[in-house]
Amino acid sequence: MATDERDRMIAELTELAGDPTRWADAEPDDLCQAAFLGLMHYGVTNDPAEVGQLVPLYNAVVQRVPIEERLELLQQVTGAVEQQSVSGNAIMPFLLVDPEHQIISTAALNLAVLTPGDDPLTGPREVLQIAVEQVDEAQQDTRTSMLAGLILLGDRRVIEMLGPCWELVDAKHRHDLARATSGFIYAAVVDFYLDWLDDCLKSGDESLFGNIAAQLARMPKQAGARKVFEMERIMPAWNAPDGVPIRYKETWGINEYARKIEPRFRDLLARESEPKVLPMVMQMWGLSA
Repeated sequence: MATDERDRMIAELTELAGDPTRWADAEPDDLCQAAFLGLMHYGVTNDPAEVGQLVPLYNAVVQRVPIEERLELLQQVTGAVEQQSVSGNAIMPFLLVDPEHQIISTAALNLAVLTPGDDPLTGPREVLQIAVEQVDEAQQDTRTSMLAGLILLGDRRVIEMLGPCWELVDAKHRHDLARATSGFIYAAVVDFYLDWLDDCLKSGDESLFGNIAAQLARMPKQAGARKVFEMERIMPAWNAPDGVPIRYKETWGINEYARKIEPRFRDLLARESEPKVLPMVMQMWGLSA
């Protein structure tokens, strides 16, 4: 594309971004590109005064642009943050404005691994702080999705930092949080769910116990490689010396890891009330009750 034509397009999209009266009739793709330019500008200036325009602009994107295209927009913005062209502030509208679980949880995960600081856990701590302090109690869906994104990092340091984070959401949304899943099995997440089962037994929440147990039962079938991983994220991701932002510390086969956690399963099984669901969970992990 010629420089003059590119400059003309940028000028038109910038004009569109600043004119709310045109958003309802604009082409969704143009609206998406206008939002991208606005997010890039905010990520460079970090000027709070721009939030007042960005929030309604992104709300218009939510209304007009399908979730698949918003996910693409998120990945484009994340790429710019990873290249350190803009700050993580450019990700914030996806985190706090978008209503879709997949977008919020992905944005939370991305922001967690791309926020610089003296401590590798600076990003996860910032996302947790946002979830607790900037998300209104009425926005339980948003808070739940942010917590899910942090859990799915799979990093034991993050899981330990989160602690019993299910207490940060109401009873209904604890069931939603219990469904947090990815295509991999991380040892720290397995332990997180086992800890949560223990808490359910202590509190007498049999319904939630069943949902968490079901999630554990699904895990072995979800992992195509049939492996369990102990890993750490390199945070921020651009500090990865070989370009790979994950450091795998240990790997087990499903049956091998099942034997490692078998004592915990049996302790929970002994305390579970009838009718028991853990025998089915253990069977999925290759263990007999």
